[in-house]
Amino acid sequence: MKRFFVRITYYVWSAIELLIGIKNWRNLFCIFFGKPFEGLRWLHLRRNNLNMGVTSKMEAWSVKESLLDRFYTRYSDPIEEDWTIVDIGASIGEFTVEAALQVPLGRVYAFEPNPGSINILRHNVRVNNLMNVESHNVGVWKERGEIMLEIREDDAIHARSLEIGMESDETYRRTSIPVISLKDLIDDVVQGDVDLLKLDCEGTGHDILMSQNEETFEHIHRIIMEVHEKKPERCASQLIHFFEGLGYQTRQYPNKVHAHLSYLYAWRAE
Repeated sequence: MKRFFVRITYYVWSAIELLIGIKNWRNLFCIFFGKPFEGLRWLHLRRNNLNMGVTSKMEAWSVKESLLDRFYTRYSDPIEEDWTIVDIGASIGEFTVEAALQVPLGRVYAFEPNPGSINILRHNVRVNNLMNVESHNVGVWKERGEIMLEIREDDAIHARSLEIGMESDETYRRTSIPVISLKDLIDDVVQGDVDLLKLDCEGTGHDILMSQNEETFEHIHRIIMEVHEKKPERCASQLIHFFEGLGYQTRQYPNKVHAHLSYLYAWRAE
């Protein structure tokens, strides 16, 4: 019963937040209550006069979470203006834009394997005149190579890897995507330390992180990620144990709506 009231309160507040934070209400109502649409619908945010293109209500909701709720920056330490930030599972660039605004003297590296999503991300970066973003149409995985990705035709934000044991679904189309490991990302792309690593990978975070050696994490100062709880093989407690074994401190924050989701922040004490 308590969770029910928390969910209702969250959705009511979210509606108010969208009405306050979005200037063009007509597009907002069309996205959430209108017919399915093709192409981009633009959300004009009051914050920094940002413009975000979306193709579905799920993408619009993700814009709210990253740029209005600011979950990832709220649950991590304050971002400094010269940080190097990596966004794995960047989707249409919601957090990429959020991060780029906060690091005018730093750099944001965005990684998104879905060709449709990375194109929208690049639109959103360009229309907001963000010059400190480098985007890569590649996935991050346990090792370099190719894996099979399933992309949902009506909602590309829910692309998923077949490598994590899901059964195939006819609502998804399959495509092979190139992938690199976290070590490759740091050694070949960033070529230096990462001040903040963000992951939102639809449940593959365990595989990406726990397959890497300790040396890789010596270059990562902080990690903020969405955790998909799938007992017993993928649990937040496994990640917490893994991070703390590497010398990180950790904090976990529950998702207010979904019991199987949470946010996990790991950082190294100075």
